[in-house]
Amino acid sequence: KRLMIRNVRGRPIFLFSRRNIVERGLLIKTAVLQSCGEIFLLSMFRSPYDIVFCTYQPSTRLQLRTKISIPKLSSWLNQSYAENRTTWSSSENADASFIPEQALRLLKQENQPNLIEWLVKRVVIRTNPKHGKFELLFQYEAEEERVIKLVTKIQSQWRRIKSRRAAKSQTYTHWEKIYVREERMFAYRNTITDERQWEKPKLLGEDDLPEPVDEWRTEQIVDPTTGQVHVYHVNYGTGQSSWLTEKEAAVLVQRRYRSKHESDLIGKKKLDLVD
Repeated sequence: KRLMIRNVRGRPIFLFSRRNIVERGLLIKTAVLQSCGEIFLLSMFRSPYDIVFCTYQPSTRLQLRTKISIPKLSSWLNQSYAENRTTWSSSENADASFIPEQALRLLKQENQPNLIEWLVKRVVIRTNPKHGKFELLFQYEAEEERVIKLVTKIQSQWRRIKSRRAAKSQTYTHWEKIYVREERMFAYRNTITDERQWEKPKLLGEDDLPEPVDEWRTEQIVDPTTGQVHVYHVNYGTGQSSWLTEKEAAVLVQRRYRSKHESDLIGKKKLDLVD
């Protein structure tokens, strides 16, 4: 009832229908598989173009289907031989249905039983971690997914490491160590926001920022009430700050020195006059 013959370009094409699923080619294998604690009925169909795998789960009437093209199967056979060619020298570990001389010969009609045996061993029925449903796939597809996940994980870890390195580099750029004179200890200052804290930035880890240089710098501060910008001068190496520049401070010191010197001279003259 399920075998159909069609005439395409003068050649008969056989179609086999199983449970409302029409497959191209001939039914070459039926088997019982057990996976994930469940029983599955396997049917294999072969055509000149591909090999189709269909499974049926009697308890839930679930039908699964996958296929592999003949060119892809040929590539898979070659790849399997290349990856396992060192294994075939040991007859103890060798797969009797797959030896180097017969790698591609398995595709020939006379070696179909060995090909079927090789393929059945490499069919995977598993529960999809995303939606929790059964899925049917080949061993190489599962391996490709595993490799992709591994590569994605490595890429994610590398991006995370790269991001941490960039953040740590920015920490060296945006933070500096300053000396707080009143407390006689070092603190950390954000050069962008002027934020200050006693603990070093966490992104530094076990590293630390270099100690501040003993030099005067010009900084700006904005009055939050008036919005006016004030310029001041600070030495983060000594913890000193002043509204005066070094030149202005030197001039002020000179003035005070001269004033004191003049006062001392005037006082001395007054003493001489009294004497």
